[in-house]
Amino acid sequence: MLLAKADRALERGSRDRAARRARAALRLQPESSRALLLLARATLPREPVLKLTSAETSAIKDLLRRSEGRLGQLSMQLRYWVAWAHALRDDLPLAAGLVQAASRGQDPDAVPWLKRISILAVWRGDHRRAEALLRMAIRLAPEHQALRSDLAILLLVQGRTEASLDLLRSLLARHPESLSVRRDLAGAWLASGRPDRALALLRGRLGPCLASPGCSLELAQSALLSGDPSSARIAARRVLDQAPTHRFDAAMLLGRACRAADEPARAVEAYGIASRARPSSVLAREALEYARLALPSQDAPAPNEEIRIRPEGPLRTTSVVSPPRAQTAPKTSRSPEKAATSPEERPPASTPPPR
Repeated sequence: MLLAKADRALERGSRDRAARRARAALRLQPESSRALLLLARATLPREPVLKLTSAETSAIKDLLRRSEGRLGQLSMQLRYWVAWAHALRDDLPLAAGLVQAASRGQDPDAVPWLKRISILAVWRGDHRRAEALLRMAIRLAPEHQALRSDLAILLLVQGRTEASLDLLRSLLARHPESLSVRRDLAGAWLASGRPDRALALLRGRLGPCLASPGCSLELAQSALLSGDPSSARIAARRVLDQAPTHRFDAAMLLGRACRAADEPARAVEAYGIASRARPSSVLAREALEYARLALPSQDAPAPNEEIRIRPEGPLRTTSVVSPPRAQTAPKTSRSPEKAATSPEERPPASTPPPR
């Protein structure tokens, strides 16, 4: 009865109530694997976290103490949770070994656990272990597209650009309609210093790409680096107008595109939007001040003045479709937005962490 109630509480999202009932069941049946599994599901974080709470740390210790010496008697799912507890305590080699032993190299249910542990490995800087875990997951689920994309991005992070490009090209050949693969491949071309290839790739599916905020941002950056600030501005403005969650990245790209097009007033407006979207961003504030220096004194807004993007008429996509006009490449003089050192402060990057 207690276990059924704990199960229902978890289904309703009441983890505290489920944990209380699982502990009560363990007091009556200390060896119950089902009760211990319910307790793990109710108390441990289910996804990778950068820092554990004190309650989560206590729950991990409790699970490891209760499972000590009887791992072979536990169900497969509970053994995965024990492995995950070790991973959260930064014992990644043991966690990977436990998952591999529990799955016997055949259980597809091990895939999400391998992926979670690989994310922790990336966060700890252990890229080789993360790669091994992802390759193990791919062997268990060979048709899992996202795993291969994650592996390609990880290869890119390690500086193995050609291997990453080869993997993404083969993946796109198998899934030509996938916007996520197309976006990842465009990001890899950008990282390899070939923005023209990225731009051509995204223009190949222009309509769907412009409907996707992530692809539109990659398109804006590719156009900007290819010397086409007009197309970059159109794509960035589309994201700014239609995707509030990407407001900061879109505004920063729009500011760079306006600066490259020698439109300092619009650059100031865009950087103002970025600084309000993320007030803690030093990058946005410095870029805004830098852009203001290019304004004639009578056009410069006061520091606290409300800044709004002036309308430019109906949004058109013709310049994104057409080849870039002959013009100079974006300015390369040192400026604050080029000096970012934190990933969250950069314009949209081509190498997100594994999913």
